[in-house]
Amino acid sequence: MDSCNSYLIKVGISTGLLLIFIAGFNALVDPFSFFNSPLIDNFNQEKTEFSSHTRMTKAHQIRLQQPEVIILGSSRAEIGLNPSHSALSSPQDKRYNLGISGANIYEILRYLQHTQSSHPLTQVVLGLDFFMFNVNKQNEADFTEDRLAPMKTGWLLDVMMALLTYDGLQASIKTIDNQNNKTNLQNYSNGFRNDQNYWPKTHLKGGHLQAAVNNEKNAFKDFDGFTFFSLVGTNKQSHSLNTFLQIITFCKKNNIDLKIFISPSHARNMQLMHQIGLWGEREKWKKSIVELLAKNTPDYSLWDFSGYNEITTEPFPPSNDKTTQMQWYWESSHYKKETGDLVLDTLLNYKIAGRKAPTKFGVKLTSKNIEQHLFDQRINRDKFTTSHPEIVNEINDMILSTTPKREKLIRQHPELTPLDYFKKPVITKK
Repeated sequence: MDSCNSYLIKVGISTGLLLIFIAGFNALVDPFSFFNSPLIDNFNQEKTEFSSHTRMTKAHQIRLQQPEVIILGSSRAEIGLNPSHSALSSPQDKRYNLGISGANIYEILRYLQHTQSSHPLTQVVLGLDFFMFNVNKQNEADFTEDRLAPMKTGWLLDVMMALLTYDGLQASIKTIDNQNNKTNLQNYSNGFRNDQNYWPKTHLKGGHLQAAVNNEKNAFKDFDGFTFFSLVGTNKQSHSLNTFLQIITFCKKNNIDLKIFISPSHARNMQLMHQIGLWGEREKWKKSIVELLAKNTPDYSLWDFSGYNEITTEPFPPSNDKTTQMQWYWESSHYKKETGDLVLDTLLNYKIAGRKAPTKFGVKLTSKNIEQHLFDQRINRDKFTTSHPEIVNEINDMILSTTPKREKLIRQHPELTPLDYFKKPVITKK
């Protein structure tokens, strides 16, 4: 009996020492930037695993950095808007890009509340995307309420994961291994997605056009795409615009300078909306936002950077061209920092020599001009459709080629009403 107890004690001590070593090693490497550990060149200076748990890591960076100015939105804002822009209203170390890939509008609200609870905000730049208002777009698997204010146990579980789990240990090892591989550095310390590694990734995907096609196909066939798109839930009570209303009233109540804009997605993306029958719904969405702002927070404005101008209609290189780099876009969904700088220049009324947005890039929407703006966009859409038959045909082919996967998805979710891409005749090839 004594020998058995002695064995168990030894096992317990060995296990405890092993866990202490693992926790110490993970804390020193600090792959998720939780512990403000010393940055050592060629060891842990580059946090290459930060973006593998973005919803967790950014939530804790807010708690640690306590920014006064944040950028909110999806991966479009995360990739395109640099918080180091000269016109933002706080010191550099008090700004943070809180853009999160695939975020829906509810996640945006919760991260806003979390940030304000950590430290009072003075300014928020909010990038809106149509897809984030889809009520059928579920919270991502790595989203949890418990790590956001009012924080309960989630933050403690995250710390334990970082210190004591295999996932945390693996992240530490990868961090060390990837120190000299700059393409694995996804985010800077201010939350901005590293744009320097995007061209190598785009090149590996086959160039700008192939990267665009890949994204567009996913939008046609994935659950979080447009198959089940709706602004209103099945119970008619849940409405994504109600969540947006909570955002603007929250900012008004807390005296936050809120800058709101619709992302400058490429004209290909607008064409896609048109051909699958979502154009009208997108117009209603824009009008509803303008109405909500005018009625509840008239001091806040909405700028629309989508549409048709020399930036958003930038030509894509041919499909067999993997070397030519575009000036304004990575693909049809994500814009470059150079485009984002023009967006921030306009929102913040900032002028700098040698950098000026085209006249038609960015329109401030009001109750007085919204109808004319939508009418103008329809006219420009029809011109684009006529002058770009190759894009029309590419989108048609993508719709047809993804039909089997979309039909399987529809069978798996009989409780949801799918969007009928063929409700209107598909534009035929010429």
